[in-house]
Amino acid sequence: MIKPKTKEQKKIDRENYNKSLEELKKPIDDFMQNLWDSEFDPNWIRLGEISKLNNSRSRIRMNEVTMKETHTFTSYDEDRDNELFDKATNLGHYKKGGK
Repeated sequence: MIKPKTKEQKKIDRENYNKSLEELKKPIDDFMQNLWDSEFDPNWIRLGEISKLNNSRSRIRMNEVTMKETHTFTSYDEDRDNELFDKATNLGHYKKGGK
């Protein structure tokens, strides 16, 4: 069943987005330190640092999309034909421990 998001769900979306922005600081710091340590020689930059930046950006992007979605859905199979499905987040996202 597709329903509009509650204020609490919107608040969780904002909190998750802000948290993902905060979590981006460490990969940026690590990358910049690695870049400095390598004396700006790209041959010495660790791929792991680039991967961490990419993972952080992916989380931010996911949270941006979730914030823009205006509804929630309970079952993919039952709700996928609803006209609001493309603007809906899975309700399981808001269960305790969900991300």
